[in-house]
Amino acid sequence: MGSNMYNLRKKFILKGFIILLLISNITGCIWQNYAGHSKEIDVYIGKIIDRLTQDEELILKYRRELASDISQKRRAQIYLWFGELCYRNQIYNKAIIFYEEVLTLNSRNIEAHFALGEIYFMMDILPSAGEKFDTVLSLDSKSYMAYYYRGRVFQELGLYTEAEKMYLKSLKLKPENAEAHYYLGLVYQNKGKLSEAEKEFHRATEIDKGKSAYLVSLGYNYFLKNDFKTAIGIYNQVIEKEPEETDVYINIGFLYYKANDWKKAQAGFSKVIKINPDNGLAYFMRSLCYYKQKNMEQFRHDILKAEELGSPGVIGEFAKRALLDVAEN
Repeated sequence: MGSNMYNLRKKFILKGFIILLLISNITGCIWQNYAGHSKEIDVYIGKIIDRLTQDEELILKYRRELASDISQKRRAQIYLWFGELCYRNQIYNKAIIFYEEVLTLNSRNIEAHFALGEIYFMMDILPSAGEKFDTVLSLDSKSYMAYYYRGRVFQELGLYTEAEKMYLKSLKLKPENAEAHYYLGLVYQNKGKLSEAEKEFHRATEIDKGKSAYLVSLGYNYFLKNDFKTAIGIYNQVIEKEPEETDVYINIGFLYYKANDWKKAQAGFSKVIKINPDNGLAYFMRSLCYYKQKNMEQFRHDILKAEELGSPGVIGEFAKRALLDVAEN
């Protein structure tokens, strides 16, 4: 009886020892992986200090805190702060690392998913951006900015119907979102719905009167509707605000060119060239104005300059044909 109890006790002790050994090995592996991981993050933080000396004191404070025994929630908050710091300073590759660390600790952190979506969008990694905004919407169906950015992703992919749906959902939640009105206007413009586009551009300019891009697109919408007088009036408003805005002068040049007013069109393209001497399109369009006015010397100069600066495919082929035409005449 005593021998049996002794053997039983030995079995229990042996089992307990094995269990403890297994637990020790498992936690040791976890600790080693985590310690290595922390070391990697610490290297990233060191590199950030080298670049962002103005935040060095706070960075060092959080660095020390990360090295101590803190809760997962607090660690996630600090990683989120580092992600935002890198994001603000356009260190996107490091921002991605910190936001991913946040999601490792808390996969439902909306701020991290949203920030990653924005970064992927800016980096033109559109499928990943779309996935992140979809995740945000699965966690918060009232996020008007997630609908807005999901629309931007669809729009960049040329999926205008899907983009339209997203913008409308965003505006239902936040009617004063000028950017959503503006990009919805661009969607309508691409779909040939010029009256709907006009309404959206007007709404955007009413909400944010200081944004010249809204007026430029509104003017271009009138150009597409062949309402040149209104378009020029709008472009002149932009010039009053931003006299160096080359897009406006390009559009004004196009307007006058389409109206067969070669001299005014030429003046518009000349203004672009004065502001940006490397604008191949402006040289190309001004060469056409000279051609229409039978100023072949200036035409030859501008068309060759356009070929040098612009697309060798389109402009280059046109240059060859046009110069041949001049030579024959």
